[in-house]
Amino acid sequence: MEMQIQDLIDSIRKEGLDKTNAECEKLIAEAKEKAEGIVKEAEEKAAKLVSDAERRIELEEKSSKAGLEQASRDALLSFRKKMEDEVSLILKSKVSSSLDPKALVELISLLLKEEEDGSVVLVPEKLEKEVAASLAKELADKVAKGLQVKGSGLIGGGFKIMEKDGEGYIDLSDDALVSLLMPHLSDSLKKLI
Repeated sequence: MEMQIQDLIDSIRKEGLDKTNAECEKLIAEAKEKAEGIVKEAEEKAAKLVSDAERRIELEEKSSKAGLEQASRDALLSFRKKMEDEVSLILKSKVSSSLDPKALVELISLLLKEEEDGSVVLVPEKLEKEVAASLAKELADKVAKGLQVKGSGLIGGGFKIMEKDGEGYIDLSDDALVSLLMPHLSDSLKKLI
């Protein structure tokens, strides 16, 4: 009987071990499955984070590139404007110095030879007396009919002739002449500015 009891104990022990082993294997399988799920979820999150980071980097690169292109255009436009202003100042200086009192009187006399009514001629303030005196000699009959010469602080060089009724005028001031000359600059100068 002792043998039977031993067999019974062995049998119970074996059943217990088998049952325990089965439960252990089941727990190990569940743990592996959970671990694989956790790893898969972590890999998906990591892939999404990498994808989002790459998208952000791409957007920042595009934004930076667009900003650089805009800054480049702005700098070029600013440079072009500065060059046009400099060329305009040079032209204005040359025009003003070329239109001395003698040249002004010649041009004004030429333009007013056929004028019937009195006109008002605006010249630079600093040249008013000299131009007025010369025109008084040159166009005495026009002065008698009301031709007036006035100095203007708004005119740096050249002149303006205005009809007394204000219906028309001829603007040959330095600013107007520069505006007329700018489109006719040499191609190489245009390319420069």
